[in-house]
Amino acid sequence: MKKIILIISSVFLSNAAYCTDDFFIIVPAPAYMPETGFALFVEGVYKYRPESVSPGANPSMLQLHLAYTQMDQSEAYLEFNGYGANNSSFLKAVLQYKKFPDRFFGIGNNVIITDDSPGQGYLYTLETFHCLVEAHMELVSHLSAGARWHGQKSSLLSSAIHGALPGSEGGFDSGLGALLKWDDRDSVYFPVSGTYAVVSIMFFSRIFGAERDFLKWELDARKYFEFFKNHSVSLQALASAEAGDAPFYLMNTLGGDKLLRGYYKGALRDKSMAAIQAEYKWVFLERFVICAHAGIGAVEDEFLRLSTRYLRASFGLGLRFFIDEKDRITFRLDTGFTGDDTGLYLVAGEAF
Repeated sequence: MKKIILIISSVFLSNAAYCTDDFFIIVPAPAYMPETGFALFVEGVYKYRPESVSPGANPSMLQLHLAYTQMDQSEAYLEFNGYGANNSSFLKAVLQYKKFPDRFFGIGNNVIITDDSPGQGYLYTLETFHCLVEAHMELVSHLSAGARWHGQKSSLLSSAIHGALPGSEGGFDSGLGALLKWDDRDSVYFPVSGTYAVVSIMFFSRIFGAERDFLKWELDARKYFEFFKNHSVSLQALASAEAGDAPFYLMNTLGGDKLLRGYYKGALRDKSMAAIQAEYKWVFLERFVICAHAGIGAVEDEFLRLSTRYLRASFGLGLRFFIDEKDRITFRLDTGFTGDDTGLYLVAGEAF
């Protein structure tokens, strides 16, 4: 039987202070997954605009994610995204604790991801403490430059993985990097027009307190078109590569709720990755959106060795609901279908 991850949610508390342009919602989501048994997830979103910023500036947002499972596993995730006056500055901060089992299918393209053993992967549990700080300043209109720091302490608590893996001993990974971003989208949460492009490079080094040295670069380019009222198309191209002693849990992956939906996140994993995906969206009854999506991608140990030989594809349909009409913040339900697996996802925010 193919894996279907199903999350059923209901609104527990919703409170919007429209006079101050604030928005607050908490959603508890009971769920069942083979790796965790029964679980309870709590998603919280608080959106606001400080009085010091212009009315047209992007809203700042604080997101909280909590999880506790039948198997005594837990996750806590707090993310802040703040915008300055006229969007001239941006600050992002993430704190995360996670102790969850996961499945390791292997590194590279020659992995088995069908339902036949060992296609379900090898179980392992990784405990991580993760912190990310990122700051941007506008250089000219729509173009900004910034710096990013990533720190993560990882411990492999249990593992059925056979053979030695880079990073199987855990340890501390710390990296400092820079990025350049172009962003003229009409909305940061549900764009239907404009362009978004970011190129970044990160250096993980013992100089910054890390236990291993490696380099990682990424390119994320997106284009949005509204060709009729309430009808839009979104395109995304992604590429990323690592050089050095990158641990397996920080390698590039395909799958999950954002990229090649339908594949188990991390089923396809290696030092290099490239993918493209597209979405068509139709807004109806003001607060609902129907979405169709498709994508292709591949992983490889070296970026220049990427080819169409190992391309993987996924497609699916989805439904969105605007929990905040003004800034178009959504909850989405997406299906994903592949030749190997099937996924069903209910999460806050768009895939890209």
